[in-house]
Amino acid sequence: MKSVSKKPRSLVPFMESDLFQLELLIAKRADRLRRRFGTEGGGDVMHWLRAEAEVIERYFDLRRPVNGRLAGGR
Repeated sequence: MKSVSKKPRSLVPFMESDLFQLELLIAKRADRLRRRFGTEGGGDVMHWLRAEAEVIERYFDLRRPVNGRLAGGR
């Protein structure tokens, strides 16, 4: 008998287009940070990580249910 492996269940379902949009938002935010603060001493990586944290936090805040509906009108 074949063993069936269960896929881990995600709290929030993702579509490929969602992931692409998140990456695009992160890249735009990181670019704004780079333009504002420069790139000295590995700043590009720090800007990317900061942008990633900001965008993902905002994304999940918008998808959090509020009174039975998703915030942000989703």
